[in-house]
Amino acid sequence: MACVRHLLLLLSLLPMSMAWKPKSLFLFNKRTGEACSDHSECQSRCCVPNSPNPQAFCAAKTLFLQCVPRRKPDGARCGHHRECRSQCCIALSEVSCPRCVRRSGLLAQCLPL
Repeated sequence: MACVRHLLLLLSLLPMSMAWKPKSLFLFNKRTGEACSDHSECQSRCCVPNSPNPQAFCAAKTLFLQCVPRRKPDGARCGHHRECRSQCCIALSEVSCPRCVRRSGLLAQCLPL
């Protein structure tokens, strides 16, 4: 009876071990700067999009082991605050495209210059 339970336990663990095998042997080998489509492909386990290019690349994690996407510098065109280093994306006039701008004012708010 104990042998049957052990055999069933081993059989239930088999799919999980098979699922880890391809990632560790084939996908988990790209270095920083190489193109990727998923975190599991990179040695750092961090695949982030490059801001001017939609293609994602392997990147190093931060000091706190976070996987943070690269952000656009001030002056670059943007579509949302999260795309900018300053976390501030606004259209400076009614006819201009939104751009990343530095935060301004006493409380460092996202305000037009």
